[in-house]
Parts: sequence; structure tokens; C-alpha cells
Amino acid sequence: MSFDRWLNTEGRTAAYRQFKKDHTRLNKIYWHSVSEKSFFDYQYRQAKKTTGITPFSILKITKPTKGSNNIENDLDVWHVNRNAMANWVRLNCLLSLYSYYELYLNRVTRTAQESDPGLFFGAAKSIDGIKILKANNWKDAYLPNYSAEVTKGTWSQRISAIEKTFDIQLEKTRSQIISLEKSRKTRNAIAHYFGRDLSEDHILEYETSSDINLSERSMIKYLDLFEQIVCEIDSKLLKYIGEYEIIRYYHQSIEQIKSDKREFKKLVNQSLLWENKSIEYCKELIEYYEKCET
Repeated sequence: MSFDRWLNTEGRTAAYRQFKKDHTRLNKIYWHSVSEKSFFDYQYRQAKKTTGITPFSILKITKPTKGSNNIENDLDVWHVNRNAMANWVRLNCLLSLYSYYELYLNRVTRTAQESDPGLFFGAAKSIDGIKILKANNWKDAYLPNYSAEVTKGTWSQRISAIEKTFDIQLEKTRSQIISLEKSRKTRNAIAHYFGRDLSEDHILEYETSSDINLSERSMIKYLDLFEQIVCEIDSKLLKYIGEYEIIRYYHQSIEQIKSDKREFKKLVNQSLLWENKSIEYCKELIEYYEKCET
């Protein structure tokens, strides 16, 4: 596939690929915990039918250990504690999901800003961000920081900020506002559970915090939902980004590869942030970069 500055032939940004790596890792961890809980739920149900079965016998604990001293050797108490642990796993998975989603959003919006700065003046693609990259690596250039607008507040506010800033419409994401708001409130409740008001006026108040629960069904829904949202955002911002990310990667790697197309090809393919690139593609990219006037 030949190189084209404003056409991303892969249909996905490198920021999306990094999100996908994080998302895949979380899915693997989460589904492992689900299968583990399912196994021990079965063991619990079978044990209830048989006299003399305890958590220690299920777990093959034959002598006390430092860890086993903290396990209730009562079937019903053990079952309750395992369910509580499964809930904590889901809650922390949601926290992680929000963290790498917001990291993705900050990356992809900043990339779009750098790639096509003219879009903020109603003149998209009138200025190639590569010129500024080559001139001063964006160090002396001012770019508005939209981080707070696109990752804070209600989901309605976040979506509106993205749409207004980049002149796009996120129809699919808007249709999921109710579910997204529910996830946001749950996420905030988790984050603030142990971060309650520490001001002097409240430090000696021993208020009781209600339990926070997140069902398995909801967690699975959020895993799918956030991937759909990222896919929509990515597809809409791609027109401003084109091949900017990989050109930026080349810019950062020049000293290492000495502008050699074969070395750059090797570096790109090892990064796993893009599909394997041909020698011809790398040659055309380097030629474009060198001809781009500052």
C-alpha cells in the first residue's frame, strides 16, 4: 500500500491500537476472574449437598498458612466474601476502563490538533502540522488544552465538547448517554469511596458509606460499550489525522535510524502500533517528510 498523508489506509489510529491493547488485557484479566468465580460457585453448591465439606477442603489447605489464617472456614461466610471480592474486581475494572479510555481520548484529540491545526480556523488541511513538528516539535506552538472538556463533566457535556471542537457528530455515542451516565456515576462513587472529604470540618465525622455494587451484566455491557465509543470517535477524527502519527514516529526516530527506509520499516513493524509497512511505503513517507517545507 502506497503512502498518502491524509489517507489512513488502516482505518484506525495508533492511539486506538494502544487502547485496544489495554482493553484486551483488561478483558483477559476480567474473564479469568469470572471463570474462577464460576468454578468455586459450583464447588460451593456441591459442598452444600455433602456433610463435612469446608472451604479448606475445597482449597486443598491441609495446614495453616499465613494466607489461610484470613480465610473463613465456613462455607456460607466464604461464599459471601467471594461474592464481595468479585464485586470489587468489577468495580476496579471499571476504574481501569475509564483510565485508559481517557488516556486514549487525550492522545487522539491532541494528535488531531497537531496534525491539522487549520481546522480550528475553519480551514481544515490548510496547514500541515508536519511543518510545525519539523520547525520546533510543537514546543513553542500554542494548542488549546481540551482535556478537561472532553473527559470531565456529564457525558452530554463531554460529547458536545468533542463534537464542537472537531466539527463532528457522534450519533452512536449520543444514543448511549443513559448507560454512560450510569457508568460515570458508578466510577465516581468508586473513586471517592476512600477519598471522602478530608477537610478539618469533616475529618472527625464517621459517616457510613453505602456499598457500591456493579453487576456482572453491567460490567460486560461497559466493556463492549466503551470499545464502540472509541471506534466511533476514532473513525470521525481520522480525517484530521491521516498518517500524522507514523510521520511523527519517524520524526522522533530519525537519529536512531539515520533516515534509512529499511531501518524505519523494521522499527515500525516491531512497534505493533501499525500494520506491517512495505519498503515502498516507508520510502514515500520519508520523501514526503523531507519535502515538507518548514
